[in-house]
Amino acid sequence: MKKKKRFNKKWLKKFIRLVTLFVLGFWAGFVIYLISSIIPDLNVDETPSTQSSMCNKDALSIISTYTKSTTKNFEIKSAPNKVQATTDSETSTVSSQDKSEVTQISEADVSATTSSTVSSPSIVAKPSFEEEHADEIKLLSAIIFAEAGGVSKTHPNEDADLWQQYVGYVVMNRVDSKGFPNSIHDVLYQRGQYDSKTKERVEKGKVTEQSTRNAIIVLKNYYSGQIPVPRNMVFQAEFPQGTSVYVHIGNTYFCCN
Repeated sequence: MKKKKRFNKKWLKKFIRLVTLFVLGFWAGFVIYLISSIIPDLNVDETPSTQSSMCNKDALSIISTYTKSTTKNFEIKSAPNKVQATTDSETSTVSSQDKSEVTQISEADVSATTSSTVSSPSIVAKPSFEEEHADEIKLLSAIIFAEAGGVSKTHPNEDADLWQQYVGYVVMNRVDSKGFPNSIHDVLYQRGQYDSKTKERVEKGKVTEQSTRNAIIVLKNYYSGQIPVPRNMVFQAEFPQGTSVYVHIGNTYFCCN
């Protein structure tokens, strides 16, 4: 009778160990695969293609900015160079000229140039006649207005401008005459001449455009020596006096001494 072979437990244990190791290895590999697929999305840097596009974009923007700033700097820096180049060319042109021609300037020319340069700033614009004789114009205009300011209304058929000018000529002839004071003010206030009403009117300073215009005409003729009336016509009144009557306008006689 044959003996039954016993089952070898050692081989069974080895088989179980191999299967266990295989299963553990499989799960270990699966776990590692999962970890390797998850971790790059969280911690690993971006892919090379993405990094490349980002780097290219940054580089383009940096290059563009740098190019613009460099162009501006070049334009700013190049302007003085152009000026300097022009100055240098002009200097070289001047230096290439014959020095003898430049230095051949006479002392008379130098003095003339110097005197003209020094004297030119001292030239002052001459004041107008109206500005230079403003006080006389104002006073004579007031006298004319006080004596004949309303003649255009009281005697509309007479030449009011000529009447007023004759009043002014009487005043200026007195200023120029040895028998009367030497200023318009003193002629007005000479005792026994113009009445108090005329003086009061003058002191109020009332004038018109017409009386001022005629005063300017009288004074310009007086200072130019072209008074169109006799120089001895020094009287005006509502009655004849002196040696002769030069003209009778309205109710006023203009007479000579």
